Amino acid sequence: MKNLPRLIVGLACLATAVTFSSSAGATSASYAHPDAAVLTNISGIDGTSINDTATASGWINTYYSPTDRLFENYLDAGSSVTLTWLVTGSSGSPLANTPVTLEDNLAYSNSSGTTWNVAGLNNNPNTATAPNSFLGGTLSGTTDASGVVTFTVTNTNAASGVRPTDLTTASAAAANEGPYPWSRFLLVVGSDVITDTNLANVNQATDLVDLIVIPAATNAGVTPIFTSPTPTQNGFTTQITNYSSSSNWSASVSPTGSATISSSGLVTVTGVTPGATARTSPAARTRARTGADSRDGRAGRHMAGRSGEG
Repeated sequence: MKNLPRLIVGLACLATAVTFSSSAGATSASYAHPDAAVLTNISGIDGTSINDTATASGWINTYYSPTDRLFENYLDAGSSVTLTWLVTGSSGSPLANTPVTLEDNLAYSNSSGTTWNVAGLNNNPNTATAPNSFLGGTLSGTTDASGVVTFTVTNTNAASGVRPTDLTTASAAAANEGPYPWSRFLLVVGSDVITDTNLANVNQATDLVDLIVIPAATNAGVTPIFTSPTPTQNGFTTQITNYSSSSNWSASVSPTGSATISSSGLVTVTGVTPGATARTSPAARTRARTGADSRDGRAGRHMAGRSGEG
């Protein structure tokens, strides 16, 4: 019986030790050991993603986790973009089945002018009516068993303005934020804090993804290939051998006359004085740019003859 109290005390100490060990093993995100949302893939953009972290490092280190990165991207108006993220905890392990929020129009970023097919992403704190009163637009999601989450959103802006010529440098991208609609996207894990004037409150790192909406590139037109022209009484005909109905075709005639292009690509030139030479220049247009060639022909019963000559 004398050993019984010792046994009870021993069990109590063991239970206390197990409980303490379990509590000590659990860590929470902090500025020094943050949760993290890393962009692992982006598709649907125009060109390649531009890493502009070096330029942004000053304000990132002042208000965000120092491991944040900034990526500049161009997106054609009206197209879709897919962003894939890997979410990890403060220990570096993937956070499975964890609620996350895709946010855009980050407050104080001056994002403006973009519209999306997801209504929640159209909320913008960078406005006079609600100046930086909330973090930005939102779209909820959940990571999978590997800590991965993917979002696809579609831009609904109408194309406007002239397409920029430099789509590769960070300096050009920064300069285009404002003249073109743009938004800054990021991913928040649970209720983590990604930015604060007091860095001690920041407990999550996230990549910052800028999407600059621009007019789509115009495709070069098809350069027509002709058969030899066949003269008619007041013009000639010629076939466009590489005709395609997927392009929009038109034709002009010089010095005088007119031309039509049939649904099969047959060019008919009329209004040419018999025996005179005229040049037709059909052009194939896909969106806005033109590829063109020309074909000379002579009106009359024969290619080299004049009207009425044998």
